[in-house]
Amino acid sequence: MRTLFIISALALSVHPLTAQDTLDTIGKEIAVGDFEQREGARTKLKAFLKGKKITAKEVLAAASLSKQTRSPEVRASIVIVLKKQFFKAPGRGYLGVLHSSQILNLNGKEEATITVGQVSPNSPAQRSGFLAGDNILVIDGTKLALPPKQINPLQRNLSITNEFSDLIKSHLPGTKVEIQILRNGKALTLTPTLARYPEINAEPTDADGFTESERIAFTTWYRKVVQAEK
Repeated sequence: MRTLFIISALALSVHPLTAQDTLDTIGKEIAVGDFEQREGARTKLKAFLKGKKITAKEVLAAASLSKQTRSPEVRASIVIVLKKQFFKAPGRGYLGVLHSSQILNLNGKEEATITVGQVSPNSPAQRSGFLAGDNILVIDGTKLALPPKQINPLQRNLSITNEFSDLIKSHLPGTKVEIQILRNGKALTLTPTLARYPEINAEPTDADGFTESERIAFTTWYRKVVQAEK
């Protein structure tokens, strides 16, 4: 790591940041095959981003030429910049309900649902109007999958519960999520703004300071940005 830092610092001195340096020209330098020039370009990219209001999508657009290189460290470097500069490890989403899974017969068809058992005080769920007894059917356009009948009832219920938890946690804190529910036979849509999941036990982090749940959330966000760029 120290060797890489020294190389990057030397590269910055060889390739100082100038007014002519743009995201596009830096992106072209990142895409070349010469190791020293790539290192200099990556260092200039970090320097260019400091103090500037640039969106993650713009950085990805500028770095799109890096897809032409066979160098995996180039792609890894850009991902790290995006993580620390734009994503800032906000953690996983939190709704705030105690729940269990239930398979209901709706209009003659089995549907996987999550039944709200208790709503946590001052949680996104409480603020958006969730009540005990609500049955959750769809989370932000994703319908809860009905597990096959071949597996035992315990595994079916566990599968539904895990899917619901993963769907909530895959959204970033601060995200508004449309959740379709059934309350006393009436269909409703609630739109909570998810909070940060309140960690009870400290989770181990990777070299970038991300927990496993944060890494998953970042990967989900990153893929959406990449898809928007295409």
